[in-house]
Amino acid sequence: MLLAVADGMGGPPAGERASALAIATLEEATLAGLDAASALVDAFEAAHRAIEADADSHPERAGMGTTLVAALVLDGTAAVAHTGDSRAYRWRRRRLEALTVDHNRAAEAVRAGRLSADEARWSSDRHALTRALGGSRHDAEIGGPFALEDGDALLLVSDGVTGVLADAALEALVAEHRGASLPGAILEAVLAAGAPDNVAIALLDTRA
Repeated sequence: MLLAVADGMGGPPAGERASALAIATLEEATLAGLDAASALVDAFEAAHRAIEADADSHPERAGMGTTLVAALVLDGTAAVAHTGDSRAYRWRRRRLEALTVDHNRAAEAVRAGRLSADEARWSSDRHALTRALGGSRHDAEIGGPFALEDGDALLLVSDGVTGVLADAALEALVAEHRGASLPGAILEAVLAAGAPDNVAIALLDTRA
């Protein structure tokens, strides 16, 4: 199983094109026959090349790019890859754990001790990506592989979710809802908070 969320940048038409290319490249990638981590690295690199080639052919889309987070499950083992600030979480034993770190200036400031996590949520630097497909730095960061256990859930979201809902609020929603009802509950909470950005959600829930 493959889960993925891409959030485009570079203006609406270009950003939409970049994110669509990233997802299409993942869908077309040969993911079987490799370990999950290696398959994701290869697929991310192919997606980056596809975005670069498209931008080279269409100067009006110069500068387009996209975040990408993906989880690949092969034979009960999962790996996660990401570039940018779309996130992956794992629900296990009634706790929600972030599997990715944001690739933006605010998050880097937190890791360097210059900002608190709360300050970073409201910093304008949270929109300044330090990695993205189509950008000068695009390499994927890999998490796992790890065995997927019964009762686990994998949740992938764009920053349209995490920019509004703190991890504690997201954890409460995952605790209360499961399966097909969970994305709707997350979307409802984001809309209630004003939904300043687009929302994308991908979910694998073994509790359902």
